[in-house]
Amino acid sequence: METSIIRNGLVYDGTGHSPETADVAIADGQIRAVAPGVKLPGARVLDAKGLFVAPGFIDMHSHGDFLAHFSGKVRQSRVLQGITTDLSGQCGLGPAPYTSEMEQWRQYITPVIGNPAEASWNWPRFGDFLDEMDARPCPHHRAYLVAHGAIRTLVTGLHDRTPDRKELRQMSAVLDQSLLDGAFGMSFGLSYLPGLYAHKDEMIQMARILEDAGRIFMVHIRSHSMEINAAVEEMLDVARNTGVRMHISHLKSYANRTHGVEGQSLRQSIHQAFDDEGIDITYDEHPYSAGSTTLSQVLPPWIREGGASRMLQRLEDPNSLDRLRSELSDSGLSTAGWDNYSAIAGWHQIRISAAVQERNKQYEQMSIADLARLWNTDEIDAVVRFIKDEGGASCMVMANIFSDEDLAVLLASEHCMVGSDGIPTGIPHPRLFGTFPLFLRKTVKEWGSYTWEEALHVITGKSALRLGLGNKGLIRKGYDADLVIFDPEQLDVPEDYANPWATPAGLKHVFVRGTDVLNSPAEPGGVLRAGFRP
Repeated sequence: METSIIRNGLVYDGTGHSPETADVAIADGQIRAVAPGVKLPGARVLDAKGLFVAPGFIDMHSHGDFLAHFSGKVRQSRVLQGITTDLSGQCGLGPAPYTSEMEQWRQYITPVIGNPAEASWNWPRFGDFLDEMDARPCPHHRAYLVAHGAIRTLVTGLHDRTPDRKELRQMSAVLDQSLLDGAFGMSFGLSYLPGLYAHKDEMIQMARILEDAGRIFMVHIRSHSMEINAAVEEMLDVARNTGVRMHISHLKSYANRTHGVEGQSLRQSIHQAFDDEGIDITYDEHPYSAGSTTLSQVLPPWIREGGASRMLQRLEDPNSLDRLRSELSDSGLSTAGWDNYSAIAGWHQIRISAAVQERNKQYEQMSIADLARLWNTDEIDAVVRFIKDEGGASCMVMANIFSDEDLAVLLASEHCMVGSDGIPTGIPHPRLFGTFPLFLRKTVKEWGSYTWEEALHVITGKSALRLGLGNKGLIRKGYDADLVIFDPEQLDVPEDYANPWATPAGLKHVFVRGTDVLNSPAEPGGVLRAGFRP
């Protein structure tokens, strides 16, 4: 670990207070002093005059469960944009707990988080997974949620049914143990398998365990389309019944007003729940106009029930295909737990972002409409053919589905934090690499939604407090030396879907445990466990 003094920088301490010009002394991975004229014998001196010094950014929503297994720029995607801690295991799609009987689950989540050859996939307890991840070096810190989808699959499989009392007790016991092992909370994916089959009573039981442990309930709600108000209300009711700390992942609706509601309406429902009822609720956003998820999400839930093998069987059945074609041809179709992306975005704006079969990588970044023209067929036939050839294991980017007007309203809320929602497979959405510089550029420089100190508080001290990340998120004596030093005038990143790997400009130094990981090959990051220091 380096011994350093950062001199003459404008220090934003993460509290939201006005900045002060000061020196920051670092030793043994911690901040030793914050004051003008600090002295530390033998320290390397870094002149930060004209630069901002802030706590390391905290990504509230990441799918980087296996980033320590990745190489190249994807591995560096966190620190290249100033993220020193990210939170994975999101949307109910985490990899652990996992046993050999859960192969269908592994296949289902591979498009989102990857399937590294070095991973053992032998994690009967969540703590086994954390131990294995902690044994791998990484530039940044990793915190994890335990996924409801993994626990439910372990107990009931991927099928459309309600757990009985014995199974609910089993799920509860696994959640209890996962929290003891260090999970920061539990994630739910109510539009993904098997979460879309979860009833409110099941969620309430899990929420009570989380509330007792003081951990967070993070949820991808059932719909972001016209049913979004009901989807939010469902989560508010879980919080009312339990008192759990509720956090809604990527709370946004679609710019296509046939399928989406205004951002102001969503923001108001959150504020009203907090102001009128005292519900402890927050949410996260990314500042991009496009979304990304698994390509199989273009298909309605009934055809995905049971996992990839059952879905592929139905895609070979003429009667199922006739029903599917009828439903996907209906732009007004609305089904619980499903957003009709072909109607929301249009096939011309749904692009393949990740293919697992080498023969299909040539189609990455092509739209489904492009694929249909290439294969001389229609879009429904093209997407079915591609999904079948991929075994269901591919991802998509949906272009231009969100509006800056809605994003500006939602990002400016006191209940909002920032999550990249970065998916590290294939040719990824640029949010994997640029979310935090783009958030600062848009909210401070373009929209004037925040001052610098307010915006930096959102992605540092505020997020650390929400997750219970002790000794992170602030520049304060005794806190961990996770820091970002950047030039506010140069800070920028393009929203470029053709070149999602574009490196953000303006970041000069990123410290993790006192080591400048932006300018060295060092990898001092570790796995964080709730209730424990790394």
